[in-house]
Amino acid sequence: MLLTLFAIFGMLVRACIPPFNGVRYLDNATLLDEAVAQMGLYLQTGGATIVGGMGPARNLPAGDPGQTFIIPYCMADQYSESHLAGIMEKAWNLWFKKLGTPAASTGHRLGGFWHVINNGKLQRCFTDYKNKIWNPLGPAETLVVDASVTHSLRGMSTATLDYIPDSCPAVHRHRMDTGYYYGIPEDYTAWLTAHEKGHVFGLIYELSREDRDHHDHFECKNLEDCDQVVARLKANSIPNVDIDTICGSQIWGHVSQFDEIGFAAPAFSTLPFMDPYHKDKGGNPNGDKHPYTVPHSNDYDMMSIMQYASVDFIKQGNRFDVYSVPLVQWNHSGPNVTPPKEVTEDNALIIIAWDKLSTDDVDMIKSIYPYVG
Repeated sequence: MLLTLFAIFGMLVRACIPPFNGVRYLDNATLLDEAVAQMGLYLQTGGATIVGGMGPARNLPAGDPGQTFIIPYCMADQYSESHLAGIMEKAWNLWFKKLGTPAASTGHRLGGFWHVINNGKLQRCFTDYKNKIWNPLGPAETLVVDASVTHSLRGMSTATLDYIPDSCPAVHRHRMDTGYYYGIPEDYTAWLTAHEKGHVFGLIYELSREDRDHHDHFECKNLEDCDQVVARLKANSIPNVDIDTICGSQIWGHVSQFDEIGFAAPAFSTLPFMDPYHKDKGGNPNGDKHPYTVPHSNDYDMMSIMQYASVDFIKQGNRFDVYSVPLVQWNHSGPNVTPPKEVTEDNALIIIAWDKLSTDDVDMIKSIYPYVG
């Protein structure tokens, strides 16, 4: 079954791109207002990344000691350029205010983003956006920034994780699709973009850690579109696969019959990322034997800009309480604490959206991109 799964998944994603982080969205004006109102109200510590674990992802290339890590990017099209140029700057400023200038005194070498220029002219990513014809004036590793526009109040954002080595030569292998919708406050879009930039740097959700359940509780039935996934499973059953399998997997939610729904379960999985592109000597997919892992600090960071809030991906019509949201925090949590068997108002807390970088977000960047003089 795994071989079949990887064969299917390999057709769904652009060649050589490692796992996308899951989309982050709000689906109606009420939830949007709730999330915006929540920004900036919580605490705890920790951090998680895919850099330094198993898998091919690594931190961005830099030159000689003392040089900084600069991420080249381009805009996918005119619409993206018109609507996201200011957002990109605001999002980086959220990081820069906490990180400071790359130097020995700040302890890091992350220099931010550089909009690709040739002969004094800003370069777009594609000469033909519709057919995705790559602009030869842009380096192959350039980050593609695209405005992900939908026809509902759903601002979807997603990004590739960290640097994909140049042994994978595909152009536009680094992507950041930023949800944009008229009426969403620009500061909120900048915050979402800063979250996605964290993925580009190599950071991953706190809730992807294998010890997540000692700190948070995930309730898949409260996810948007879970009922639709269950209905499709009943209509087209898959041997040995049920809703619990899909809810816990990094991959099943991306298989075609579920991926088109936009089911967010893969973003909540604590299993290792499986490499959907790795093949054995015979050319058969064997990515299950080549997982990505998530190294993390000892503490769990509820303040991280990479942590989901309880409101994220909530099923339409659900109440905003500990019983009805996809993710809650345990009131008493820790590596040596046995989590409760069920959620109650006494043992669980709503997780509030956080609009600033935590101290541990900064420390993780310093560990991935340490200053070397």
